Amino acid sequence: MRWLILFLMAAGLVRAELVFPEKFKERHLAADAKSVEMDFTFKNEGDKAARIHHYDAPCSCLSAQVKGGKLDYAPGEEGVIRTRFDMGNFSGQVDKTVAIWMEGDPEGKPSVLLTVRVHIPELVLIEPKTLKWTIGEKVAAKTMSIKMEYDRPIKILGI
Repeated sequence: MRWLILFLMAAGLVRAELVFPEKFKERHLAADAKSVEMDFTFKNEGDKAARIHHYDAPCSCLSAQVKGGKLDYAPGEEGVIRTRFDMGNFSGQVDKTVAIWMEGDPEGKPSVLLTVRVHIPELVLIEPKTLKWTIGEKVAAKTMSIKMEYDRPIKILGI
C-alpha cells in the first residue's frame, strides 16, 4: 500500500492545494481613510497537508499576515490571509500584490498571487501633471489647471 501512495504522489495524483475563492479584492475608499483591510479566505482542497513556505507583500504600503500565524493546513482545513493597505500619499487607482510560496515552490515562482485594488479619491486634480520645457524651444509661459474635488473646503498648507 505504501508503494501505491508513493507512486500517486510522484504522479501528482496526491496533492496539496490551497484554493482561494477570490484572488482579487477591490475597495472604493473615502478621502479621509487612512488604511483598509481585506481578507482572502482559502481552503486546502488537496488530499495531503499543505504548508505555506513564506509570503511577501513587496510594497511597504501593504502588509499581509496569515491569521493566527498558522502555516500548515490539513486536507479540508481553511484559513485567512489578512492584508492591510496604508494610504500614505496615494491617490487614484492603486493595485498591489501579495505573493504566496507553498513548500516546494521555486523562489521566483509563487503558487498564488493575491491582488488588492483600492480607489482613493483624488482631491486635487492637476492637468497636465507635469510641464516641460525643451532646450532650444522658444521661451513661453505654460499653464496647468488645478481643481479641488471635494464636497467641503480644502485648506492648502504647503506646496
